[in-house]
Amino acid sequence: MENKDATRANFLSHSIKGAAGNFEIRSIREPASRIEEITKKGSLEGCMEMLDQIKAIIPILEKDYRKNLPGATK
Repeated sequence: MENKDATRANFLSHSIKGAAGNFEIRSIREPASRIEEITKKGSLEGCMEMLDQIKAIIPILEKDYRKNLPGATK
């Protein structure tokens, strides 16, 4: 989102939303869905906050996966 491209952000947020939905990760799916809604209108307002939410949850998920699926991360 640093280059202010709402169309690209919309495409990426849709992809992230879909992947998070496949794994039932609501903590990522919901902010990605909100980004998709915002960028569909050509805006980026509030998107960085949503992206920060997504970025904050990733290390937590990674730690949880490593703990519960040790062979899956090698």
